[in-house]
Parts: sequence; C-alpha cells; structure tokens
Amino acid sequence: MDQRGKRATMNASYEQRLYELARTCSEPNWDKNGAKPLTKDVVNNARMIISTIPDDFPEPNIGVESDGRVGLGWFLSDNRNLAMFVDSDDEVVCEFVDYGQIERKIKLFSSQFISPSLFWDDHLRELALACHCSQEQEKQQ
Repeated sequence: MDQRGKRATMNASYEQRLYELARTCSEPNWDKNGAKPLTKDVVNNARMIISTIPDDFPEPNIGVESDGRVGLGWFLSDNRNLAMFVDSDDEVVCEFVDYGQIERKIKLFSSQFISPSLFWDDHLRELALACHCSQEQEKQQ
C-alpha cells in the first residue's frame, strides 16, 4: 500500500474512533464520575490536528479525558510517551514523558495547525521518531 492509501486508511480509522467517542461521551457525566461532555468544537479541533500527522509518524491512541479534552497518545517505548490534549479553546498541550517525568510541555493553538510544519517542528518529530526507533530496536533484541 502506498503512503496515500495508508494515510486514507488511518484517517478513516481516526474518523471512526472520533465518531464513537463523540457518540458515547457527549453527555455530562458520561463516565458516571462527573466528566465534562465532549463537544463538537473539541472533536473538530482533534480532527484538524489528526489530519496533519505526518505519514511516517506512529499511529496515536485516541481517548477522551474527564475534563472534556481529546487525548492523543503515542507509547514510544516502555518508558517514553508523547501525549497531546486538545480542547475547545484552540489550545493543545503536548507532553513528552520519559521515565514518568515530563521532559517537555508545549502549549500550542490550533491556528498553528494551518501549516503542519509549524506544528510538527523538527524537535518534536525527531524526538518522537527517535523514541519510536529505539522501541523497534529493543523489540529486535
């Protein structure tokens, strides 16, 4: 499958997951513990961000936080992960976690997603890909 086909398949998968989350988490207290509802604005912001994920980037896990944000997560190795939290205020918080410690926290706004290169800056991309590569090397050993 070529990159465009892979991207189309991934986008359809993400779209289905967002649809399921919107359907099940759109009411207040959806988790029976006082969770805030997932709004259309949050889903639309998440959809926009997902559409900018580079083809060579690992697929994220997608979920909803109890505060109404969409969470995108990449488990890059046993001890490293990247998390993004998308809200309705056009704000995205990115966190790199290494051995349980947040190493880098970035606040971005969705206006930066208009140009994916502004969002997926070299450092973010290189660090995440390096972690992903080290995970693949660990599996081969």
